[in-house]
Amino acid sequence: MGARDPHAYGWPRPATEPNEESALRLPQLPAADPGLRVGVIDTGVHHNRAGRPHPWLSGHVSYLEEDVETDDDNNPAVGHGSFVAGVVLRHAPEATVMMRKAIVEGPEDDGQVVAAIRSLRWAGVKLINLSFGGSLFEHRTPPLIAAALDEPDDDVVLVAAAANNASPLHTYPAARAGVLSVGATDAEGEIAEFSAHGSWISLYAVGQDVLGPYRDEFVTWSGASFAAAAVTGRIARLMGDDGLSATNARERLLTTCVKKTVWGVNGSREVDVLL
Repeated sequence: MGARDPHAYGWPRPATEPNEESALRLPQLPAADPGLRVGVIDTGVHHNRAGRPHPWLSGHVSYLEEDVETDDDNNPAVGHGSFVAGVVLRHAPEATVMMRKAIVEGPEDDGQVVAAIRSLRWAGVKLINLSFGGSLFEHRTPPLIAAALDEPDDDVVLVAAAANNASPLHTYPAARAGVLSVGATDAEGEIAEFSAHGSWISLYAVGQDVLGPYRDEFVTWSGASFAAAAVTGRIARLMGDDGLSATNARERLLTTCVKKTVWGVNGSREVDVLL
């Protein structure tokens, strides 16, 4: 396993802390469609002290006992996985989100990600959200994870979050070929100050001040993780509404992006923004 920057790879690192002062709420979800399944590999499903997930997620998340996280976990991003699932469901309210917990703190944890990817693939899930990762010294996806991502299955769409480092530095698995990489914008479609940027990013979506479920409340939170979840949800919605495969839904979604010109040290370039 190659060397990696311990400060740049692993746990999801949102751009901000959750804003727990939000008075906003989300409308109740309709009944879930068990045939419209989305995979989320993240910190797991957060359980409250009563041993239950956020009530808003009830009936829409599928998981095993080992996929549960609690406030007692040694996790600086507690609640991140449930929030990501919530953002997916905001855009695809009839989906069933299949949650897989994968804690990534170092090379020894890559096997958890591999097992989660394979579990979802073997279950027939065709759309998987990966809101974690980071930069590696050797500028490539960790070999074990790369092998799992590259296992033959032309129908699977992988959506991954770029970093919140305001940098063009490649992050993985988002920068891997074949992965739909997502940076963050504000609500007006302007690239967020914290978002990674560069030609390796496939598109940008709203990731600033996003509303979602957190512990037993609703909060706003910012980060490319939530932009990726929004893209995943939009793809799932097209799959459900129009009967498209994951790959066809991805291509349909990309045609709806608008072109925006951004400026950098090397001049201007156009980027795709999902509004």
